[in-house]
Amino acid sequence: MKDVFVILAFHAHEPLWDLSRMLLDAIDDPRIKATFPADNWIVKRLQQGRDIYQDLLRFAAALDAPVALEATNEVLEQIATYSPDTFRDLRAAYRTGTLYPVYGHAYHTHIALMSDQEVAEEIRLNQEFLHGVMGAPRPRYRGLFPTEGSLDARKLGGLRAAGVDYVLMPNLSPRKARYQVHGTDDVVYRPFTIGDGLLALPRHYPVSQLIWRPITRWAPDGVKLQGFLLGRFLVFDEEYRSGTYLAAPISWRQAVADYRAVLEDALAQAPHQGLILYLQDLELMDFGDVALKLMQEAWQEVRAHAPVNLHFVTPDHYLDAWVQPRRKRLGRVTFDQVSWAPEVRVLLRYDGHYPPLDAGPYRGLDFALAVFARWPFIFWEPGRYLVRATDALLRGLGYPTEIGVSAARLHALGNHFGELEEPGQVAYHCRVMKRACNWGWQPDETRQKWPYLHAWCILDLLRRDLAQGRVPAAAVRAFTGLPPRTLDGLEGLLDLFLDGRAGYLEYGLQQQLVDHPSVARGFEQVAQARAWRRAAQAHLQQARIWNSALQRESGAGRALDGLLAELQGHCAALVLGTDRLQRAWGTAADLDALVIAMYDYLYACYPPRFPRLLAALEGEPLPFDLPSGEVRQPGAA
Repeated sequence: MKDVFVILAFHAHEPLWDLSRMLLDAIDDPRIKATFPADNWIVKRLQQGRDIYQDLLRFAAALDAPVALEATNEVLEQIATYSPDTFRDLRAAYRTGTLYPVYGHAYHTHIALMSDQEVAEEIRLNQEFLHGVMGAPRPRYRGLFPTEGSLDARKLGGLRAAGVDYVLMPNLSPRKARYQVHGTDDVVYRPFTIGDGLLALPRHYPVSQLIWRPITRWAPDGVKLQGFLLGRFLVFDEEYRSGTYLAAPISWRQAVADYRAVLEDALAQAPHQGLILYLQDLELMDFGDVALKLMQEAWQEVRAHAPVNLHFVTPDHYLDAWVQPRRKRLGRVTFDQVSWAPEVRVLLRYDGHYPPLDAGPYRGLDFALAVFARWPFIFWEPGRYLVRATDALLRGLGYPTEIGVSAARLHALGNHFGELEEPGQVAYHCRVMKRACNWGWQPDETRQKWPYLHAWCILDLLRRDLAQGRVPAAAVRAFTGLPPRTLDGLEGLLDLFLDGRAGYLEYGLQQQLVDHPSVARGFEQVAQARAWRRAAQAHLQQARIWNSALQRESGAGRALDGLLAELQGHCAALVLGTDRLQRAWGTAADLDALVIAMYDYLYACYPPRFPRLLAALEGEPLPFDLPSGEVRQPGAA
């Protein structure tokens, strides 16, 4: 009877929901102060009697299996604040070995937007929180789950500087990344090395990702407001390939049986002493409790009947037992960039329709192969332009982009970063701008505002320092402005962030106007959003003038302040325009119907619009004729 190792690993992150209130309190612009802050979803769930972290501990106890957990500082801070009993239980679980610590990025920042030094600091801050604040024992091997499973071969220096021994690696597929395999024919069940010898434990894609299929089919009404409309749209990759819809809803027993079949197939294919690494979000878009229950029942049934010896282990155990004795004989993978996107379900973003990984050709275009294989970080690339602008300003004017304090200090402050010295404040703003969830899978209007609020604060601090002579004169003299492409990118994003959202709101509100004339107020809010969009563009036009002056004559203090002022005005206008769109949502007579109309509109927008914009801005012509992404008749497949 063969032996199979199983590692159950979870990623946990919640942005600091109260941070936007802190920002608005600190901003002195009354227009921005009047915008909507974020709701605190951790508090909301606790008020509903839901606690996914206690669910995880019960899951581990029921399976009598250790679980690996990578949790950001942001989520751990909030658990400590709002659920201290759970925080205490998590600390105890680390000490007893029920929880095994895997490191991550403290603020869920994405590698596409960061330097090696920032990556190293993110890992350091996470380690310090786990061991210094929570008191978790140190593992024998320092493992990392990089945010969104994203790794860049050119940016592994930060991992080396942080002393990382192994990474939890996303699955490899030629449909979504460029890579080569050397010295092995198995990168699914066997570890391998990357870079200069860093160990990689591969995520098992079906076991990790196909948990979504039974959940989605069991709870179609629960997932439809997230854009997964079974029977209305093609959702899963097999639906794209067959052109038919999966049946839904299904019974709970059928859901468990479906996932059990996935596990049984993986075990049948696994070699003797192979590894199955389950790696998935713990919260799972608010279905984490369902996923844990489903996994528990399916694994219990498999363990009772499978013709294999199952070993639920920690990474430490697996590395000691199987990897280290064979380390010199492991295969090697060279790659460019890789992430765990796209996955098994359709994604409807603000710019349109992203099919799942294995959908194949749709409307004449195999999107994953054409776009993701070229830009594995396509979901997070929109952040590059605002980040480029602030990074260039800070580094050019002599400001740090590293926070430079300990996790214990930040914890003691309760993340009231305004109490840091000014360089730390600026770096904190810069860091939190780079969160993956600001730019990634499905950033809503609230999260869209966050990086622009942080950028506004950075620009405000720089302008004050410039006016008071606190910016080093040598740095001012040497500053030659921003690369023009940066400003072009910020302008291009207006089409996606504001025009695209205005389009689907107008489409949805129009459907309700005849029966509910009061929704006309929504059109007024959208009109105001479009006015702010024009203002945001006008600020960029003026920023180009000042930027050109700096490029012609570096050290022009008046031109530098002009550039900062116009960029600050641009950020304010985008925040205010986005806020008007949020207010338009509030005028709907039927909010659910407006959400469905939005998804109709976005589903019809194929290919999505951002890849074309990115290709044009970066001077990287696409190797195929990518259609414009104009919206077809919404609702049409």
